[in-house]
Amino acid sequence: MQRVNMDINEIPYWPIAYQLIVVMIVTVLSVLGAYHFFLKDTYLEIQAAMDKEDANLRSLRSKALQAAELRSVKENVKQLEENYEELMLQLPGSDDLSAILASIDNVGVQSNLKINNMSWSEPSIERWYTMYPLNMQLEGEYNQVGIFSAGIADLSRVVSLNDFTLTRINMDNEQLRFQVNAAYYRFNEVGHEK
Repeated sequence: MQRVNMDINEIPYWPIAYQLIVVMIVTVLSVLGAYHFFLKDTYLEIQAAMDKEDANLRSLRSKALQAAELRSVKENVKQLEENYEELMLQLPGSDDLSAILASIDNVGVQSNLKINNMSWSEPSIERWYTMYPLNMQLEGEYNQVGIFSAGIADLSRVVSLNDFTLTRINMDNEQLRFQVNAAYYRFNEVGHEK
């Protein structure tokens, strides 16, 4: 086999197979160099722009969904405000306590219960409301106690009956002593710290 002088300055005189190999190497190196120096940065910019476009599209979809639900949310807020106002009307104001006491007394009379004692306890001030406890001792029959409890539930103001006891006064009849703690709640306009 004949040795070929591979001088870089004499490439035109090399055998064609060697010339093709050099041309392919130069072409590959040129393409890689062009990619590295010209196209790589552009490709990375395009990729970053596509990622940003995807993020913007997700954000747009989320905001479009929120915008579509906005009318429903506004209707819900309006309904909640109406319910809140309705509930606030059921809570007694500071001047309503005597009216509530009269209403409870009236319910007791209509239920044919004998009212032995009604006494206020010290109000309990919480952050958003004040609770006014009322201790009551009533006497009557079992069904009258039930009518009284239902009448309290029908009052236009919020009144809760808690910690009740029923004791038979006399074993010969159906008279019961009904001791109960009632509570009235009033919203504090400015939340007090406990």
